Amino acid sequence: MKLTVFGAGNIGTFIAAYLSLQKANKVSLYTPNKNKISNIIKIDDIENRKTYYSNHISVNDDLQESLQGADYVFLTYPSDLLFDKLQQMKDYLTAGTKIVVVPGTGGVEFHTHFLLQKECMLVGLQRVPAICRLKEYGRSVCVTGWKKQLYISSLPAKGQQCVIDDLSKLFNIPVQSVGAYYNITLTPSNPILHTSRLYALFRDYFEGKTYSTNPGFYEDWDNYSSEILIQCDEELQKVYKTLSHNDNKVIPLLTHYESVDAESLTKKIRSIKAFEGIKSPMINKGSAYIPDLSSRYFLEDFSYGLCIIKGLALIYGLKTPTIDSSIQWMQRLYKKEYIDLSANLGKDYVETGMPQRFGINSIDKIEQIYI
Repeated sequence: MKLTVFGAGNIGTFIAAYLSLQKANKVSLYTPNKNKISNIIKIDDIENRKTYYSNHISVNDDLQESLQGADYVFLTYPSDLLFDKLQQMKDYLTAGTKIVVVPGTGGVEFHTHFLLQKECMLVGLQRVPAICRLKEYGRSVCVTGWKKQLYISSLPAKGQQCVIDDLSKLFNIPVQSVGAYYNITLTPSNPILHTSRLYALFRDYFEGKTYSTNPGFYEDWDNYSSEILIQCDEELQKVYKTLSHNDNKVIPLLTHYESVDAESLTKKIRSIKAFEGIKSPMINKGSAYIPDLSSRYFLEDFSYGLCIIKGLALIYGLKTPTIDSSIQWMQRLYKKEYIDLSANLGKDYVETGMPQRFGINSIDKIEQIYI
């Protein structure tokens, strides 16, 4: 198979290198930084205490060449970049190509109707196959926290079994369908996990304020972070139950983390080995730290995570007070108005991944996509 990976960050580098280990695969890695990427990538599998070297990866910066004849295209860009990148790609896509978004959250399904017109398939992974960190840009990547099972959805659903079979073989991980794509979009992962922690850490931040240390994002997780996270998940679950007509494929976050309350959730998150060593998104200013407002945690997980949940809640007339507070706090930092003081659409909602940005503003239009 010809497999093309877009993006040479943590997950993109890993996917390109790992998929190349199967010699039958012809792997291409698209990146504007072509000259900084090696054709051979080292994989340090920390969890299994193994080291691999990829087979030859074709690295290029030509969009048309990268897409020509591709069976699968893996998109690993931040959600805020996906709309523009897909618009650039669409003239070069051919019928039968599967576009796999890793992970498939971020509202990508709201603006990819043209894929169906071109007889392509949109595939979303519920979560990444493993936690990856670049060791040396373009040359080596560390991996840990392998998933025991991967879950996907696709638009259209027809032909999904073939994708399940292919991805299972490519990643050597069992793959299962979660049904409708809303089971991907409303997964209680980074959009509520990261944003709850950021709010808990920096809710008192103002320009000029500094912090003496940079805490572990997960290792120093506290009960207040857990309380906010649980409240956001309860609001997400309310949206999910309404939209899915009481489907049960998006399990509550406490169940996912085998916890019963804020205290047990805090202990669980602190104990996850794959999260060890991950610091909070902060900038070192010599003897002090400030939040890194250019971090993907801020730029992606609010505008293309929490705001999507809020957009769906507005369409279904559901209240989300904790999510509202988090969004309103974040938008003050950026001098934006994604939602107004009444928690309705604000003037800058078009800068988010909300379905309303793409003209999807009614229950009928939502269900045309999902049901």
